[in-house]
Amino acid sequence: MRKFIMQTDIPRWFNLLWDFKKNGLFIQIHRPSIAFLDHYQDCTPLFRNVEDQFGFLPLFEKCECRLGEESFGINNAITLSETIGDWLSYRIKLPRFDYREQYSRSEIAKVCFTLQVLLFALERPPLKELGQKETQLFTLGTCATADRHGHATGGHASPALVKFIEQQSDSYEKPMAFEPGIRAMKKAYATIHGKVESFNRNQFRSFFRGGQVLFACPGDACELHTDYKGSIREMGDGYGTEIISHNLDGAHQQLTLLSGLGALTTVFDESKN
Repeated sequence: MRKFIMQTDIPRWFNLLWDFKKNGLFIQIHRPSIAFLDHYQDCTPLFRNVEDQFGFLPLFEKCECRLGEESFGINNAITLSETIGDWLSYRIKLPRFDYREQYSRSEIAKVCFTLQVLLFALERPPLKELGQKETQLFTLGTCATADRHGHATGGHASPALVKFIEQQSDSYEKPMAFEPGIRAMKKAYATIHGKVESFNRNQFRSFFRGGQVLFACPGDACELHTDYKGSIREMGDGYGTEIISHNLDGAHQQLTLLSGLGALTTVFDESKN
C-alpha cells in the first residue's frame, strides 16, 4: 500500500530548495525513483493538457517532456545544474518580469506551466522505496492561469517537517522570524523584477508561530503557510499538515514564495548534518 506523506515519513524522491551560494531556486530529483513514478516518466500527456487548456503550446520553441534529461519543460524552464550521486539537481529559471510586456509575461508563464506539470508528476511517492536516508518534506501542487488566485499553491507537509517547525516556535504569541526565508524571497524577487522597490522592502515576511511557518511577499495579503489546525493534525501529534496559499495571483509571486519555502528545506537539511 502506498504511504501518505501526512501520516508517516517517507524516503525522499524530490526536493525543492533555495541555494544561498548560487542564489537560485532548485529542484532535486532522485534519479533511480523516476522509473517508479506511476506513468509520468514521460509527461507528454500532462503538457498536452496545458495545450488543450490554453491553446498555445505549439508556439513554444521546445518542450522536453521526459524526466531525467538535461532540461525539463518549456524552453529550458528547468535545466540540469549538476548530478550529486543519485540526485539530479535542476535550476528553476527566474526570468525577468514586467507585467506591461507580453514577452515578459510569456517567459515567466512558461516556467510556471512547467512547474505545474513537474510537481504534478512528482506529487505521489514512487511505487517502490529505494532506501534513501533523507525524508520527503512536502509535496506540492501549483496552478498557472491568468485568473484571480490563478497561481494558487498547496500541498502536504510531512511529520518530520511539522516537528521541525514546532521546535522553532510553539507559541502563537511569540513568533520567531525566519530570516533565511526572507533573504531567499528578496533575492528571487530582485532577480525577477531587477530590484526590490523601496516601498516593497518591508512586505517580505517569514516567521514561525505556534507550530506554523508563514511566507509573505508584496501583494494583497499574498501568503504561503502551513495549516496549524489541519484536520489531520487534530488527530494528535506525529502527523503532518497542509500547505496553503492566500491571494496568490501572479507568477512572480508564486516563484518568490516557493523560494522562501525552498529556504526552509535548506535550513532543515543543514540542521540534520
